[in-house]
Amino acid sequence: MMSRLSYLTGLAHKADSDRGHRAILPVTSAISRLAEAPVTVLRTAVDGVVRWHERRSTIKVLSDLDDRLLRDIGLLRGDIGFVVDELIDQSRAKRNAVNETHGRLQSVRSGTPIPMGCG
Repeated sequence: MMSRLSYLTGLAHKADSDRGHRAILPVTSAISRLAEAPVTVLRTAVDGVVRWHERRSTIKVLSDLDDRLLRDIGLLRGDIGFVVDELIDQSRAKRNAVNETHGRLQSVRSGTPIPMGCG
């Protein structure tokens, strides 16, 4: 992977010297996207595994309760999977909202402008 990245970087520098400074921008952008792709794939995979584990362990805990306890908390045994999925989705949405707000606050503190329509 690193040798391919080095090769592409070399091409970018050659393009810069051959065609002027403007020619390097698209190549540099492509290299940046190539370098970020494995990180994005890994993050997506880890998020999927974490969600699967949260779901599985929560379903196990609720399934181990007897019917009387489930009734006390307002659940039927057949609804456990649906309820757990909804809880995980709500938790994830709240976490994303907090992260987005935190990112905006960091942008404001650093003086980075926030694009129109994003806040």
